[in-house]
This record gives sequence, C-alpha cells and structure tokens, in this order.
Amino acid sequence: MKKINGTFFEFYHHNLASGGNWNSQCREFTEEQWEAKVDEIAALGMKYIVLMESSLVYDKSAESYFETDIYPAAPMKTKNPISALMRAAERNGLKVFMSCGFYGIWYHTRENMTSEAVKERAFKAMKQLYEAYGNNKA
Repeated sequence: MKKINGTFFEFYHHNLASGGNWNSQCREFTEEQWEAKVDEIAALGMKYIVLMESSLVYDKSAESYFETDIYPAAPMKTKNPISALMRAAERNGLKVFMSCGFYGIWYHTRENMTSEAVKERAFKAMKQLYEAYGNNKA
C-alpha cells in the first residue's frame, strides 16, 4: 500500500453548508496560524499541498486569497493567506500545486469551462500568481 504524501488545502470551504463551523474560524486565522497549519501538514510527513482555490466566487460576492485586482481580498484577518502558505511550504520543503480555478461562480461548472470572461480572469490570475510566487521553491 502506498503512503499518502499530499493533501488538499483551502482557506475557506466553497460549499457554505459543508464549511459549517470552521469557515468563520478560518476567517480569523493570523498569518502565524496559517503557517502553523502548514507546519502541521509537514510534520505528518506530507510532501505536497494542492491549493483548492486562489479566489472564490458566489452569486453575489467574490474574494481572493492573494493580492490581485481581479477580486477584492477575502474578509479575513490575514489579507494575503497564500503568502503565509508559500512561506511555510518553502520553509518545510513542501511543494504546492496552485489553483487557478473558481474565477466564475463555483457551482456554474459548464460556464466556468466555456466562458471567455472566466478564462481571462483565470489566466490573469495565473500570471499574477506566477509573478508573486514563481521564485518560491515550493
């Protein structure tokens, strides 16, 4: 049996019903707490983190987890949680697979795959994420 050596990661669970009690708590995490969460992942022997979303869009709101002009910063204590994730991942020798999804309403699957506007936002995010974190070893 192969050992699991990676995990999915998110700053806010897209499905509000499933996010339950922890979504509001995640909004209050400091940079140090996000970094500690990554330290915990590394301590479990994980080598890979798959970031589920760098931004998230609902019917009437949108938010980003890094500095961008695509959507406003998420209403969180940590204004740029991706930076905290990347610092801690690099320090721990982890590799991060960065998401460029959720640049349209998260449950509009077909539209997200076919919309030129969604595609433009996602490619703009890719460029911005690469500029911000491309030199990070994680």
